[in-house]
Amino acid sequence: MNKTSARWCPRFSLRFVLTIPLLLAVYLACGVATKTSGVDDVTNYLSLLDSDVAFPEAAFVSTKLKEFGPPEYYLPFVLERVTVVGEPFGNTVTTDRSYYAWVFGHVYQLPVTRRFADRRTATRTFSMILDERTRQRGF
Repeated sequence: MNKTSARWCPRFSLRFVLTIPLLLAVYLACGVATKTSGVDDVTNYLSLLDSDVAFPEAAFVSTKLKEFGPPEYYLPFVLERVTVVGEPFGNTVTTDRSYYAWVFGHVYQLPVTRRFADRRTATRTFSMILDERTRQRGF
């Protein structure tokens, strides 16, 4: 009896082959809705939480200088906001990235916050740090 080695080959049904690309396309298409409606909904949600978001300029909160960036698209259904916090006359600045899940009008704050330490100098202001951190993307 001649025994040939049978090579294992995965089997996919036609339903699986058609469903997975369709779900992937729908997920990626939701990125457009997140960029348009999601940013507006998260901005409205944040303006309800604290009134400082409505004014992008710096606001003094409990003797700390706090500056907010606008919510920005990160992934489909996920947006992020950068916050810069520091002492008014100190040179140490903390940058926080907060993440929000948006599901077609409903906004939930995710329990993930990334924190960075920065140094403020005479030529590097809060606004410059906020712009730098807003432009940096990825984990």
